[in-house]
Amino acid sequence: MFKNNEYQQRISRLRAAMEIENVDIMLVDESELLGWLTGYMPSETMYRAALVPIEGPPWYVVRALDEAVCRSASWFSDVFF
Repeated sequence: MFKNNEYQQRISRLRAAMEIENVDIMLVDESELLGWLTGYMPSETMYRAALVPIEGPPWYVVRALDEAVCRSASWFSDVFF
């Protein structure tokens, strides 16, 4: 896992692209992009996604079984199941 400032730079890059395209929220559900953005790559067996608003903290949605692992592997503080 990278340091938190690396992930903050990645979020900033994503939000800059979102602003150019006039996007209010980004749904990220592709595995490689999830890993790049969050540091956590969940199993492919169940649906999972990160949501990144143009402002405010992003959040992760995973199955309940993956919540603890997601919290420990990702820098996201908001993890829902």
